Amino acid sequence: RERILDVAELLFAQKGTKETSLRRITGEAGVNIASIKYHFGSKDGLIKALLRRRLDPINRERMKRLKAIRKAAEDSGSRPCVRDLMHAIFEPILTFTESCENAENFLRFVARAMIDPDETVKEIFLSEMKDVLFLLFQLMKEACPNTPPDRLFWHLQFSLGAMGHALYGRGHLKLVPPGVNSAAGSKKVLEYWLDFVCNGIDGAR
Repeated sequence: RERILDVAELLFAQKGTKETSLRRITGEAGVNIASIKYHFGSKDGLIKALLRRRLDPINRERMKRLKAIRKAAEDSGSRPCVRDLMHAIFEPILTFTESCENAENFLRFVARAMIDPDETVKEIFLSEMKDVLFLLFQLMKEACPNTPPDRLFWHLQFSLGAMGHALYGRGHLKLVPPGVNSAAGSKKVLEYWLDFVCNGIDGAR
């Protein structure tokens, strides 16, 4: 099962889901086609299992941190802190990229899925992210009560887009001006991203 998921993740990252057949996946994994039905039921089931394998532990940690921030704010009678909320979203997946050997394959797959015309993949991905993003949005509204919800929604979209670029793009930057060190470590990337998005969100209240 894990070998099939590893191979599928790599091939989906390289070619996308539509261009990758189940026979190609099973051939590369060294298993028969019946193993897909046995373990996953269908190609959609395989995609869902692939996403859940990576996202479930990341999102559990995100939810744990967001709920802790909410409780701390309630106990102290204060508003949630924007920086704490955004840190709770980015840091768990940044840790994943540092600790997982095949993290880049997953990031490439997700990046491709967001621009891929295959709506099934998008729907599966978004369904896995829904609870985290809705809780984040609710807490951001509490943190920024004077910011109109529509504006706040778009600020979060811009922030998540920047997060995706920071995660995948930092290892593939081609246009780097002389004198700039683009090889920032994870902690520095997290700090730069937090400064950027929090200044944008706080500054537009």
